[in-house]
Amino acid sequence: MINRFHSLIQDVTETEQKRKRSDIAALQSQINPHFLYNTLSAIAMQAEMEGSYKVSDMASQLGRFLRYTIGYRQDWVQISQECDHLGIYFRVMQFRYPLIEFKHQFDEKVKDWLVIRLILQPLVENAILHGIVPKGTNGIVKVAIIDSSGPTGDDRLLILVEDTGLGMNQETIAALRSYLKGSIVDNKSNYGIGLKNVYDRISLSYEDRFVFDMMSEEGIGTQIRIELQRRHTNENLGG
Repeated sequence: MINRFHSLIQDVTETEQKRKRSDIAALQSQINPHFLYNTLSAIAMQAEMEGSYKVSDMASQLGRFLRYTIGYRQDWVQISQECDHLGIYFRVMQFRYPLIEFKHQFDEKVKDWLVIRLILQPLVENAILHGIVPKGTNGIVKVAIIDSSGPTGDDRLLILVEDTGLGMNQETIAALRSYLKGSIVDNKSNYGIGLKNVYDRISLSYEDRFVFDMMSEEGIGTQIRIELQRRHTNENLGG
C-alpha cells in the first residue's frame, strides 16, 4: 500500500513537471509570433491601401492564424473554434499550394463540445507537408468531426483526418505508432513531430480515455483516427 502511494506521488510529480516544461516552451514560443502578428497587420493595411488585395488577404489570414495560436489563454476550446482556425490555416496554405483541396464534414451536434486547443491544425499540416506535397501532384485533405456516442450515453467525439498523399508501408506505420507511445526515439527525421505533439497533449489531458490510431497504404494515402471522451469542463482529468 505504501509502495503504491509513493508510486502515485511520483506519477503526479512527473506529470506536473511535463506540464511545466510545456508551459515554459509555450511562453518562449510566444515572443517571435507576437512580433510577426503585429508586422502582418501592418503589411495587410499597407497592401490594402495600395490596392494589393491578394497580398492584404494573405497577410490578414496569416495574422488571424497567429492570433488564435498565441492569443488564447485557455487550453480548452469549443470544437467549432478549432474548425474555424483550421479553415483559416488551410486558406493560408492554399496560397502556397493551390492544387490541394480541402473537404470538411462537421456534425453540428458537437459544435460546443470542448477539446484541447490546436489538435486539428498539426494533423492537417502533417498530411499536407509529409503526405501530399512530396507526391508532387494535386491532392485532397478530408477532416470529419463526428458524434460517435454509444447507446449507453457515453458521449464521444470522433476526429478523422485523411489525405490522398504518399502513404506509408506497414513497417513505417508500426514504427510511427511506437514513436508516438515513446517506445522508440527517432532523432533523424522530423516526420511525426506534429503527430507526437498532438498525441502527447491528448495523453496528458485524457489519460487513457482516448483512441489515437493510423491507417495507411503506399500510394493511396493516410488516415488519422482520434476518439475522445466528451469533456464538460476545461480541467485536466488528473487535476
